Amino acid sequence: MWNARLGVWLFPVSRYSHTIVKGCLPGATRWDDRTSVSDRLPELEDLSRQAVTRFTKWLEHKRYRSNTVVTNRDAVTVFLRFWQQFGKFRIDQFTADDINTFNFDDVVANGYSRSYHNQLVNALKLFLHAVENRSVLPESIERPRGDFRLPHLLSKEEVKRIIERTANPKHRTMLIRIYACGLRRGELLALRLEDIDSNRKVLWIRCGKGARDRMLPRSEKVLVL
Repeated sequence: MWNARLGVWLFPVSRYSHTIVKGCLPGATRWDDRTSVSDRLPELEDLSRQAVTRFTKWLEHKRYRSNTVVTNRDAVTVFLRFWQQFGKFRIDQFTADDINTFNFDDVVANGYSRSYHNQLVNALKLFLHAVENRSVLPESIERPRGDFRLPHLLSKEEVKRIIERTANPKHRTMLIRIYACGLRRGELLALRLEDIDSNRKVLWIRCGKGARDRMLPRSEKVLVL
C-alpha cells in the first residue's frame, strides 16, 4: 500500500513477505530493512483507543468473564494497530475484506493456530456490532478449516482400575462423579453440600460454562459415597 505522507510503499510484516517482496524488486531499489523486518506495530491513535475502551466497557456491562474481555480486547487492538501502519483509521469503514486481509497477512503468515484465527474473527465481528452497531456477513469472512481428531477415551476396564486403586474416599468420589456426569474440573471443585438434592436424586451445577446452571441425575451409590 502506498503511503503518501511517508512517501513509501508499506507491506505487512511476516516471516514470508520480507523475502518475497525484496526478491521481486530491482537491485537499485532503496530498501529499509529496519521497517520491513520489525514486527512492532504503531500504538493506537486516540480514536481507536476510545473505540477499544467502549468495546471493553460493553463486554463488561454484558457480564462477559474477565478472560473473555481481555481476549477480545487484545484481538481488536492488534487488528486496529495492524491497519494503522497503512494509515487506515476509520473504524466505520472496515469491511469483511479488511478482516480477511488481516487474517491472511498477519495471522496465517505468522503461523498462528486455527483456534486463535477463529478467536480473532469472533472478536472483530463482536466489536463491529458493539461499537458500530453493524454486522458483517458470516459467509464473507474466511475461516480456517477445522481439524478433526478422534479423542483418546479410556475403556471401562481402565476407568474401573483407576477408581479401585484410589484409596482416599474423597478422591474416589470425585473421580466417580467426574466420570458419571462429565463434569469439568472447575465444576467439580465448586460443588457444595447444598448442591446435592437427595429427594429428587439430582446434582445441581451452579454457574457452569457460560454462567449457566444445569441439573444432573445422581445414583444412590454416589450418594452413599
